[in-house]
Amino acid sequence: MAESLGDSLYLGMAHLYEGILYRKTQNFLEELDAFRKAAEVFQSTGNSSRLRLANYNLARAYWNNSNYKKADSLCLTVYSGRPDLDSLSLQAMTLHADILTDQSIPNYVKARDLYDKIFQANWDVLSNESYCRYALCLINTGNINKADKLIETIDTWAPSANVLYLRAKIAQAKKDDGKALQALSSAYYAMNLENTSLAPSIFKTECDYYQQAAELSNQEARVLRIRGWFLLTGVFLLICLGTLLFLHYRQKQQQQIDRLITAAEESRRMLSEQTRGSNSFRQLFAAQYQSQFAAIGRLAEPFISDGRVGEFKVRASKAYSEQLDTILSEITHVHNKDFERRIDRDLNGIISRIRIAFPQFREQDIRFLTYLIAGFESSTIAFLMDLSKGNIRIRKYRLRRAIEASDFADKAVILDLI
Repeated sequence: MAESLGDSLYLGMAHLYEGILYRKTQNFLEELDAFRKAAEVFQSTGNSSRLRLANYNLARAYWNNSNYKKADSLCLTVYSGRPDLDSLSLQAMTLHADILTDQSIPNYVKARDLYDKIFQANWDVLSNESYCRYALCLINTGNINKADKLIETIDTWAPSANVLYLRAKIAQAKKDDGKALQALSSAYYAMNLENTSLAPSIFKTECDYYQQAAELSNQEARVLRIRGWFLLTGVFLLICLGTLLFLHYRQKQQQQIDRLITAAEESRRMLSEQTRGSNSFRQLFAAQYQSQFAAIGRLAEPFISDGRVGEFKVRASKAYSEQLDTILSEITHVHNKDFERRIDRDLNGIISRIRIAFPQFREQDIRFLTYLIAGFESSTIAFLMDLSKGNIRIRKYRLRRAIEASDFADKAVILDLI
C-alpha cells in the first residue's frame, strides 16, 4: 500500500512538472490537462497539501483558457477558510484578484479588497502585473491618490509586454490617451521580443483607436492655436495673408478629421446593415406585389364597403377574370402553397420559421401574415380574404401581440415587415 501511495505521489508530481513546462511553452490546453490529472491523483490519495498546490495551478490553467468561472471557484478552495494566510493562500488570493480584473465584466471592488488584504499581509507576493492590476482597481473605484503612489513605483520597473499593456489600461482609465497610445506601442514592440500570450490583434485594434483619438485631439489643438495667433495679429496685410494660409490649412485638417470620423462611423454602419437589409426586402416585395394587386383592391373598394365583393367578381370582364382567377388561385386559396413558398424562398425561409415558432397559428393566420410581409394594402387583403377593414385591424393587432410576447429570434424582423 505504501509503495502504491508513493507511486501515486510521483505520478502526481510528474503531472505538476509537466503542466509547468506546458505553461512556459504556452501550450495551454495541454497545461490544463496535466494539472487536472495531478489534482485527480492527489485527491484520490488524500494528499491535501499537494492537492491545494495542484488546484492553484489548475486555476491558473483555467484562467489561461479563459474559463473564469472555474478558475474563480478553484482559487476559493485554496485559500478560503484558512485562519493563517500562508504563502500558497496569498498566491491563490492574488490569482483570484487578477482573474476578477481580467474577466469580460471586471469586478474591481472585490479585486481591490483582495489586493488590500494581500498588500497588508505580504506585499512581496504581488507580481509586477498584479501591482498594475491593483492600481487599475484603485482608479476604477475612486482611490486615485493611492493609485498614483503605486504607479510611481511601477514606473521605475523594466516593464514586460504584459505590464506595458496594463499600464496602457491604467492610462485609459485616467483618460490620458497620449500615454495609453505610447504604452500600447511599447507593448506591441516588446511582445515581438519576448514570449507572451498577448494577441497582436488586441494591440492593433486599441492602437488604431488611440491613434485616431490622439490625431483628432492634436488637430483640434493646432487649429485653436492658429486661430488665436491670427486674432492677435494687428497688421491688415498679415491678416489677409494669414487668412489665406489658414483656409488652406483648415481644408487639409478638415479632410483629415472627416477621414477619422468616417472611420469611426464605419463600424456603426456595419452594425445597422442587417436592419437595413430587412427594410430593403420589404421595399422589394412591396414594389413587386403591390404593383400587381393594388389595382384589385382599388377596384373592389366600393364593393367591399357595401359587402358586395361577389357582385364585383361577376362584373369583371372575362379576359380580366381569367387572369384574375389565375392570380387568386395562387394567392387566396389557403391550400395552394405556391404563393407562400415564393415568399418563403425569397425571404430566407421566413414563413417556415413562423410556422415552427407559432404552431398555434391557423392557416388563415399564416396566409394573413404572408400578405402583410409581401406588402399588400389593407383593401387588397380585405378583398382577398373577404374581410372588412375593421376585421383586418383586429387580426393584425392580435397577431402582433402574439409575436411580441414570444421569444422568437426573428420577431423584430417580422414586426418590422408587418
